[in-house]
Amino acid sequence: MKYVLGLIFCLVSNFAFAGYAIVANKGLGLTTLTKAQAKAIFNGSTDKTPAGKNVTLAYIGSGPVADEFFKAVTENNVKVFEGAWLEKALSGAGVAPEKKADSAAIISWVKSNASGVAFIDDAKKAEAGDVQIVTVN
Repeated sequence: MKYVLGLIFCLVSNFAFAGYAIVANKGLGLTTLTKAQAKAIFNGSTDKTPAGKNVTLAYIGSGPVADEFFKAVTENNVKVFEGAWLEKALSGAGVAPEKKADSAAIISWVKSNASGVAFIDDAKKAEAGDVQIVTVN
């Protein structure tokens, strides 16, 4: 019984403590965002950084990190996010963000995309190398 309870606690803990970090291509010069600015960028209300540089988005499409990010930043979930962006794309009001499988794919994409902004698993920040970790205040 203790083993089962310990296993359940470990599983729940992993989901409860999933964290995220917003990352950007270093060429954008983006180091900080307010929560409102981050929400505006990811919800598509703006496609520019506070300094006026164009932004292109990518995202992790599922899992505890994605769930936490969308809840905290967009105040929705991934399905609402995808639906809103599909609507923007179909109406010509925006280009839907690219869905990536994991943090490694996001880091690679952000490095190679001069206007790239996305989020990764907070635990993967040490692997982010040549991308900028963006502080959200």
